[in-house]
Amino acid sequence: MANYIANLPTKKVWVRKEYLTDFQSGHGEFVEGLWVTAKSIQGRAFYFETYLPEYGAMYDKLPISAFLSSPKTPDPDMDLVNLQFWNCMDYDFTVIVKQFVAPMEWELRTRHFGNQKGQYICTLDNYHGDFDQIDASTSEMPDEHKSFNLIQLRNGQFCTLSKQQMSHF
Repeated sequence: MANYIANLPTKKVWVRKEYLTDFQSGHGEFVEGLWVTAKSIQGRAFYFETYLPEYGAMYDKLPISAFLSSPKTPDPDMDLVNLQFWNCMDYDFTVIVKQFVAPMEWELRTRHFGNQKGQYICTLDNYHGDFDQIDASTSEMPDEHKSFNLIQLRNGQFCTLSKQQMSHF
């Protein structure tokens, strides 16, 4: 059985309200939240489950582009293709905190917005956990496997990028 959901370190975030209304309203508005879990569905961006105290509700399946570290529009305001380059590589994944590199400064390369700096939160790492199922993913291929580092960017956004797009000092 796939482990496609995992707990995240508790992190206060702000959710772009338009993500809660199917982009019909709420542009430029923000709702306070706390990350609860992440989900890995092969071929899709990571989904985040978030507790919204204002509504007393859990909201599920939000992409990383829905979140900010403060209730203001970031500059630059990057879209999902700049915040997560690769889709999830399998349904199974684990969440770990790499204590050695956690306090270091991270610099990452985006597709369209140059280099950005940020602070490490944790790593989301896919694997193929069910050997009774055919492995049609790339999570176990050494030359294709990628770990996703969850980073809080200085511009106020978050990203999940692989180590190939990052340096740490």
